[in-house]
Amino acid sequence: MLEPDAGDRIEWGSAERRIGHLPFDHDEIIGTAIESMRTRLWSDTGLTRALTGETFPTTTASMIAEQLTGVKPRPSSLHREPSGNHHLQRLDAATSAQRGRPAITWKWTN
Repeated sequence: MLEPDAGDRIEWGSAERRIGHLPFDHDEIIGTAIESMRTRLWSDTGLTRALTGETFPTTTASMIAEQLTGVKPRPSSLHREPSGNHHLQRLDAATSAQRGRPAITWKWTN
């Protein structure tokens, strides 16, 4: 059973960085989960929606893709995925980016 303040000691970090340091077969479990998420991102609406939230800017989608693949996606490729998804609606409001054009904001429709 967890102690009431166990959440204070939780350490968040890259799953890739953790592989090789976990007991039992947990490294294999994490590795399999990461690979599954890499291949299912954008093709599995439920998974992608859980990762992005109900509304999200393209900067969030970029960060998720980069964390899963280790490669920063090209902006043209990143825009193609949500714009071709019939479960997403492009919102008029744009999120201000630190530099460059404002990020497009997307909303899940159903």
